[in-house]
Amino acid sequence: CTCLLELSKLQELELDGNQITAVPDNAFLNLVELKILELNENQISTVSQTSFKGLSKLLRLEISKNLLQELPDNIFEDLLKLKILRLHTNHLKKLSTRTFGSKGAMQNIYSLFVGGNQLVEFESNFFRKFPSLTYVDFTNTPLTVLPNISGIDTLKTFSIANTKVS
Repeated sequence: CTCLLELSKLQELELDGNQITAVPDNAFLNLVELKILELNENQISTVSQTSFKGLSKLLRLEISKNLLQELPDNIFEDLLKLKILRLHTNHLKKLSTRTFGSKGAMQNIYSLFVGGNQLVEFESNFFRKFPSLTYVDFTNTPLTVLPNISGIDTLKTFSIANTKVS
């Protein structure tokens, strides 16, 4: 609905359970004050590299319980204040530092929820790019090898319940 784009002072937008199938280019561009965006329990299978462009004040992004299989490079690049990222219960096979771009979108993320996906491995330096991480959830993934989390002094909770890590 383009009517949402006129709400430039909007700070929280909940679009859960609306059978949304895609998040198009610049979908929220004019929502410059948005701090919380929830897109849970839809049927989102496609997001573009610029789906979240302009959301520089976003603190929490939730895209859980959808049909995502991959995320484009740099999709989270503009989300420099992002603190909580919920991507659980999708069909993601990989998560790369390139997904977050080079502007430092990983700097402030302290909670990362990626459980319930098809993730099997991570880049060796993936978690070193998240200096503020305190909580990571990998529950219900087919992980067989523990990701390298050494050097993350801020980490308080690391959940790998119901994985294949031995």
